[in-house]
Amino acid sequence: MINLRTLSIELNGKIVFLLFAIFWTICCLIINPVADFPLNDDWSYALSVKSLAVDGNLEYCGWMSMTLFFQVLWGSLFVKIFGFSFTVLRFSTIVLAFFGSWFTWRLFTELRIHSGMAFLYAAVISLNPIFLNLSMTFMTDVPFYTFAIASTFYLLRYMNTHKRGFLIAGIVLMCCAILIRQLGLAVPAGFFLFGIYRRKYFYTIPLLIGLLCFAVYQFSVPYFIEDLGRSNEINNLLLERVLQNPFQTLMDIIKRSIIFFIYFGLFFAPILIFLHMPKGKYVDWLWLVIALVSTYILFSVDFLMPLNKNILVDFGIGPRTLYDVHVTEETDLSTLPIFSRLQFTFIGLMFGLKVVEGVFRKVVWLRTTSFQRPNSYMVMICIGICYLIPIMAVDNFDRYYLFLFPIVVALIANYLTIRRTLWKGVQWVFMTTFLCMFTFLGNSYYFAWNRARWQGIEYLVNDLKVPTNRIDGGFEYNGWYNYNPDDFNDNVKNLWVPNDDYRICFESINGYEVIKEYPYREWLKFGSERTVKVLRKEGITE
Repeated sequence: MINLRTLSIELNGKIVFLLFAIFWTICCLIINPVADFPLNDDWSYALSVKSLAVDGNLEYCGWMSMTLFFQVLWGSLFVKIFGFSFTVLRFSTIVLAFFGSWFTWRLFTELRIHSGMAFLYAAVISLNPIFLNLSMTFMTDVPFYTFAIASTFYLLRYMNTHKRGFLIAGIVLMCCAILIRQLGLAVPAGFFLFGIYRRKYFYTIPLLIGLLCFAVYQFSVPYFIEDLGRSNEINNLLLERVLQNPFQTLMDIIKRSIIFFIYFGLFFAPILIFLHMPKGKYVDWLWLVIALVSTYILFSVDFLMPLNKNILVDFGIGPRTLYDVHVTEETDLSTLPIFSRLQFTFIGLMFGLKVVEGVFRKVVWLRTTSFQRPNSYMVMICIGICYLIPIMAVDNFDRYYLFLFPIVVALIANYLTIRRTLWKGVQWVFMTTFLCMFTFLGNSYYFAWNRARWQGIEYLVNDLKVPTNRIDGGFEYNGWYNYNPDDFNDNVKNLWVPNDDYRICFESINGYEVIKEYPYREWLKFGSERTVKVLRKEGITE
């Protein structure tokens, strides 16, 4: 058996910087994110950017639920230079995704992971279908990830070198992360927890500065922004659940943490096949049996991957937000057969259990080792705990997992070994090829059907001269053109539709006639052709 790290070549920062620049250029060429339309929730953030960069006054959309402030500034910088469009905002995120990949590599090397293997791990995180999908939008997840990872890196550098410049850089980037998402407080909270554990109370300073930053935002922003969206509602919901039913909250945290490790086991299978614990032969068989039994139980209750839908769904990548799928669920576009969902659930369970064992072994090892820098890993564990608890305490989406990925990878890195067997090589080639194909083709397909959707909308608006408030073009369209802070109801999927004389759907629906169809290729079904349909309510002749 050979340690995986001995098979790596040394990579310096300039080479890795260039490699990630090439990587993200290739991603853009394959997926082609040039398209002037919103995706997912990013229309609500774009409204704030437009109000600041174009109209000159900052306004928040009531749909948002995070601090958002710095992301609006970042997007506005690009809009001021290149003009407003969703393509410009999308590339502002891609720039941050590139730096996120690079800082992930730097964080791994700071943790004394071999530079070549650190690049492999950072590349696998970047190739994750959720990470790549969100990198091609103006969603907050990737910008938050980048600033949170960068701040963690610089604060660790300061802890290990005591150079004040790293402390300043870490605190500034930490504040940027907090001003994108409140969860940025997990970084200083992790250092605080470590300081209490080690009785090094200096590490309470980042938390005090982070709390001050958040407090200033909370108390000052309302003076020039009337609506802070749903951010206070989310904060109060978390506090209310914890105080009213702490036991149920604990059960929810455990359940959702298990789901996270299933996702992690599936996403990182190309490197987890080399995960090997010392004296773990019989334990591996135990995990295999538990994974088989658990998969059967989940199958019996129809709870198979994807378990926590948002970006990864049972018909591929990215939410399909048109009326007949998103609202009424009359159209079934599932592309994953039940056997594939069983396979993915089993793979995620099997590797996820081994990852949990690896993390546990790492924690035990850190308590007894004389390793040169055990404190760095202790900080990573503390940050992971401070981030995991709030996102698992309330209903969450799969995209919230991104920041936990590098933390878990770092904790299990020393257990990754390679055996010189043909079978392991075949497994690695198959899993890596599948991950790349699923990620690139799935995201290309996501843009393909959205392009078809917006062609239909342009046909209605430009050719038929239909007013925007008479079109149900799907969640993103309805929010971008017809958002109304007073129009909220129990069915949040069907908001902001003043008039539904015209609809954009995947299939025909009762009471409507098809007046136009726009084709797109469904890549996950080997390029078979589908169409997005433009529908008009029966009886309307205009």
